[in-house]
Amino acid sequence: MYYGDYADAYFDLADQFENLFQRQVDLVTEKSLSNPYFIDSINKTKTLLYGN
Repeated sequence: MYYGDYADAYFDLADQFENLFQRQVDLVTEKSLSNPYFIDSINKTKTLLYGN
């Protein structure tokens, strides 16, 4: 798989989630976050969609 394929799949997934939930969606992983203010903002607005 080429890097362009990964990017296409990523943005396609984000677009599909936005269409499904009718709101903006950010796809991030916890490991990719380092800014404590951004992490705090995410924690205040995040919504669990599926979990154990």
